[in-house]
Amino acid sequence: MWESWFRLVTTLTPKVSHVTWIATSPQHENKGYATSTVSMLVKECLSAAETTIIYVMDDNASANCVYAKVGFKPYKSYFFLKYG
Repeated sequence: MWESWFRLVTTLTPKVSHVTWIATSPQHENKGYATSTVSMLVKECLSAAETTIIYVMDDNASANCVYAKVGFKPYKSYFFLKYG
């Protein structure tokens, strides 16, 4: 079941997969859960596509640390504008 779900939400095309919606409850932070989960997701993604991408805000230091541990590197920066 989980394998199908991960494939469904992470594979964009045969060449690109996308890891989305990773979060850790504050009481479970700094226990390695996010690193293990993202590592497993990336392994799954790379079995289905050549490249895996993830979007993260620059100021999200804990997420950026996890993503760096599993091999992600900054590629591009974007600006977000919220209207209303």
